[in-house]
Amino acid sequence: MRYRWLIAALLLAAIALIAVGISRVQAPSPPPVETASPPEDTGACIWQWARQDAPEAAARARAALDAAGLTAAQIERVEAYGENCLDAAGGVRYFAAMTTDFYLTAAIARADDDAAVTDLARAAFTALTALPADALPARAGYFDLVIRSDGQERRLRARFEALSRAQTDAEFLAVLQGS
Repeated sequence: MRYRWLIAALLLAAIALIAVGISRVQAPSPPPVETASPPEDTGACIWQWARQDAPEAAARARAALDAAGLTAAQIERVEAYGENCLDAAGGVRYFAAMTTDFYLTAAIARADDDAAVTDLARAAFTALTALPADALPARAGYFDLVIRSDGQERRLRARFEALSRAQTDAEFLAVLQGS
């Protein structure tokens, strides 16, 4: 009887250790794409996840939406997502952008009108993907769209890469909804 309790306690301890180890496993991150040339003396970097506003990219995105006639869609912000290279003292040496994320809002008659939402989202996506690569801090990352209508709010978010593979409007909307 005494050994059963000991075996049970050891088994629970082993399960706890395995659970802690699994929770610490992380997917590998893509290599950073530098937005500016690093200093000549790069030395060792301590990498830290970071975001930076990208006002120039936001202005270009606004112009692209205007050119597409999408006055209902507003650019809330554009952010470069990546990593700061920190020196040994913790100072930021430079920022290495990996993706450019776009945050938009739009007001339409009905937030639950899937056809209207899809048309607006696809048109905005098309306008933004037409931006030249050198006009962005890094490759396009997330497309985030909040639809507002009569006090309702509907948030749609997906990676540009996943949206570009959608063949039909139904697939496009499903990707945006996370389905």
